[in-house]
Amino acid sequence: KTCNVIQSTIPASSAVTSTTSSTQSVNVTFPSTGQVLPIGNTITIRWNKAPSGIFNIILEQPGGAGAGFVANNLNGSAQGQYTWKVGNIFSTFSNLEQTVPVGTYRLRLQNTNSNSAHDDIVSGWFTIVAPSFSVSDVRPSSSLADNSTAIVLFGSGFSQNNSSVYFDSSTNGIRARNLFVSSDGTVLVFTVPVNVSTGPHTLIVNNGSSGSNASIPFVVTGTQ
Repeated sequence: KTCNVIQSTIPASSAVTSTTSSTQSVNVTFPSTGQVLPIGNTITIRWNKAPSGIFNIILEQPGGAGAGFVANNLNGSAQGQYTWKVGNIFSTFSNLEQTVPVGTYRLRLQNTNSNSAHDDIVSGWFTIVAPSFSVSDVRPSSSLADNSTAIVLFGSGFSQNNSSVYFDSSTNGIRARNLFVSSDGTVLVFTVPVNVSTGPHTLIVNNGSSGSNASIPFVVTGTQ
């Protein structure tokens, strides 16, 4: 299972509720207390004990507030693990899947048929951090300089506010126009400015405040 099933199975009218209890035992074996998990990584949540019957997995913030659903309507007698793309949750406030901010969280396995927090199973507290910054591919790898064709960069750690694409230099190179950055930071879409010269270039992707750069070859086939 993956988090992609969440949106189709959680009623829009449902709400994430979470309560705390000092007497609860930790039966979630992964992630464990102190674990550091980058956003976008795929992990397997594992537990050696789950609530009986049907339960939800909720991402919980300090203080007991539920950040959103990781999964819902799992069968306690048949499930021992769940595959999760770190940071992805379904929010009943927006009625959309979204990525949570970096911070400290834990997982709560909440019995849907019980109003008692004593029936819930919780993990230890772990930290969700920003993904590492990298560029793995560009598609297409060549294009006209027409300020129109969508060029897609694949990687991790892209930011809507901080990531910029330059041609050949991040200090005096021509800057591309960003069209879109995915919420999980794995996709960045841009166009090639009309004043970029024909021929081979190096795309320099700068991640803003971190000061880190990544590069990948690209060819401009002509101008328009």
